Amino acid sequence: MGAYMQAVPAAVQAYGQYKQGQDSATALSQQAQTVRTQAYADEATQRRQSSQILGKQAAAMAQAGGGIDEGLIRQSAANAELDALNIRYAGLLRGSTLATQGANAKSSAGLLAGGTILRGVSQGYTRQRALQLQQQGGGGDY
Repeated sequence: MGAYMQAVPAAVQAYGQYKQGQDSATALSQQAQTVRTQAYADEATQRRQSSQILGKQAAAMAQAGGGIDEGLIRQSAANAELDALNIRYAGLLRGSTLATQGANAKSSAGLLAGGTILRGVSQGYTRQRALQLQQQGGGGDY
């Protein structure tokens, strides 16, 4: 029984490690969602700005009297679309990285806590066994 009582501090420490890992995982998950949401908002902003620029570009061409160069407008629109998609992709990639870090933190917390409990039980057992051997007069290096 003494070995297990000596393991109680290890269990308390393990719970703290586990809780800290869970809290980190939760925070990273929330950050991931925020980053993803911001990526969609940034993409929408890029699309609005691009639409305004394309409109101004077409108006400037028309005002210059040379007509609207549809090839140039299409190319500008394609470039604007690529910009918007790259903004979304970068944000989703950052969000995915944060989500993975959160999952890793959660997993690591459980493993670390389990290792701490095992170490505490082992140390408690070793101390208890050393006491038993001393009481029997056997000594021993534990």
